[in-house]
Amino acid sequence: MRRRTLARSFARAGRGVHSGRWAVVSVQPAGWGTGLVVERSGLRARVGLHTVQAVPGMTTMRAGALHVDLLEHLLAALVAGRVTDARVVVSGGQECPILDGSAREWWRALETVDGPPIVPLQVRRAVEVVAFGGRARLEPCDRRLVEVVSDFGMGWRGRRSVDLDADDLDEVLGARTFAAARDVVRLRSLGRGSGADASNTLVLGGPLQGALRMPDEPVAHKLLDAVGDLAWLGRPLLGRLVVERGSHRLHIAALRALAAAL
Repeated sequence: MRRRTLARSFARAGRGVHSGRWAVVSVQPAGWGTGLVVERSGLRARVGLHTVQAVPGMTTMRAGALHVDLLEHLLAALVAGRVTDARVVVSGGQECPILDGSAREWWRALETVDGPPIVPLQVRRAVEVVAFGGRARLEPCDRRLVEVVSDFGMGWRGRRSVDLDADDLDEVLGARTFAAARDVVRLRSLGRGSGADASNTLVLGGPLQGALRMPDEPVAHKLLDAVGDLAWLGRPLLGRLVVERGSHRLHIAALRALAAAL
């Protein structure tokens, strides 16, 4: 396994799904050993378990006065692309653009170059966390495997897995975010979903506008989220992550348990 950065910079702009505010994100090459670094308003911090807070429905980076929300879709693309070193510069709003609700635009923009070897973070014994209504287990494996088992009710249930070293990731990374119809009013009352519309968010249990990209798109999006949250380890993970009824809070709790067990 080798370090990897971008061959060239790219940028994406759009509204945040929760805040509705416009933001521009520039993803740029970085020197070997830099890690994934996020910058906003002259402040910067490295993506790691010490800078992440998981809240219902998203992850947020907090490091002193630095605050950036909803990095998980961009991070999913970087993890899938094995990018270890990059600068992520956020301008405007503090929430990353939702774009089409998936990680596909970030993923397809990646052009990368390899560098020196890197030692991955290897799972040497199983670690399991049961919390937040779900279960997450990290197991030894000589590949980078992620599996999710989800049941949202309303007929939406399923299992999805991905080998990050072998599989075609375009479909999984193209799965869009979603919300249950029964939760829409509550989320709006909490000031969330201001930028959500039919172009970026599936509504489960209500009339779907437009065709699904895949029959189990909500399950695939849960897999996308689990892949993105692996970035908070700060190093590539060598092992198998299995998540049942997952959430960002569960993912981060499991990764912290793994780090504590090393």
